[in-house]
Amino acid sequence: MRVKKYRARDAREAYQAIRADLGDDAVILEVQKRREGGLRGLFRPHVVEVLAAGQGALPAAAPARTAVATLPDPRLDSLSSHLHDLRQQLDDLSSRLATGVLLPRPLQRAFDRLLALGVDPALAQRLLADVQEELNARALEDEVTLWRAIRRVAAGWIQVRPPLGPSATQTRVVFLVGPTGVGKTTTIAKLAANILLSQRRAVGLITTDTFRIGAVAQLQTYAELLGQPLHVAYDPGELRQLIARHQDKDYLLIDTPGCSQHNGDNLRELRKFIAAAEPREVLLTLSLSTVLPEALEIVRRFDILKPDGLVISKLDEVRAHGSLLTLAERIPHPIAYLTTGQQVPQDIEAATPLGVAAWALWRGDAH
Repeated sequence: MRVKKYRARDAREAYQAIRADLGDDAVILEVQKRREGGLRGLFRPHVVEVLAAGQGALPAAAPARTAVATLPDPRLDSLSSHLHDLRQQLDDLSSRLATGVLLPRPLQRAFDRLLALGVDPALAQRLLADVQEELNARALEDEVTLWRAIRRVAAGWIQVRPPLGPSATQTRVVFLVGPTGVGKTTTIAKLAANILLSQRRAVGLITTDTFRIGAVAQLQTYAELLGQPLHVAYDPGELRQLIARHQDKDYLLIDTPGCSQHNGDNLRELRKFIAAAEPREVLLTLSLSTVLPEALEIVRRFDILKPDGLVISKLDEVRAHGSLLTLAERIPHPIAYLTTGQQVPQDIEAATPLGVAAWALWRGDAH
């Protein structure tokens, strides 16, 4: 029986060398990964050292294998189990190396879970690098402590906008804009209901969405339930008059037609309506179910309207919410609200850094 240590760039290379030298029946005795050179960090160059034993890749090794296998030695069961565990470890290590990410085992588990939640891989690496700087090895082994730290670090990356509050000097005019089907009209109803019920402030409802069949009727239904009139503006001049006529209100919430990010003419027409109000605020509504490249394109195209903040809608329609972190990190606008269902008024919440992080990591945070 020969025992030999093999040193290679990765587990796959080491395993190939072992098979060539000791044969297919070689026993893996020990696997270690070591760092080589470079500054301290997560992703320095590494090598794998594998200690293996075998008869060698010779035909004469076959009879010896048969003879040993027939010995009634109880230690063979233990050896077989140990060999199985070592091979599993080797396979796991090979898989981890193949991803290009090699982390301490607790962070590797967290990394895998972050990917399952929909967090961008590069963002997950940065997040865990910051967490590793913050926690010692013992704290990393405790899942509750680890995920609290992940949420805390993630929250530090999230920019939010305070919820709507009354102005002491003027009416707050707020436009909701965004693509078709993201939930602008329902969000308007939720905001109006919360203003009426929680702040006890006067609110007016205006819609400029005269294109979509049933759009006015939908908001009219909400307005009647709230006991408020609904006003319709067919052009920017009419909108300007309505705003001037309702300066007694604390808020004017303005619904707008859904607009494709690819339709420049409609976006420019919508900009004329927004220009009719001064001062005003613009909240861009994005559905979390929108794939990331499309969401980023929507934000880029809607920048013509100079949005002041975001409403991230339809969290209830998405199983994994990790893309919230990617949106918060890549989009240069703060998050104002999250909507979590269709119920009016309860399924909306003002965004906070910890609240957004908790939604993004809710599966991992449950630990």
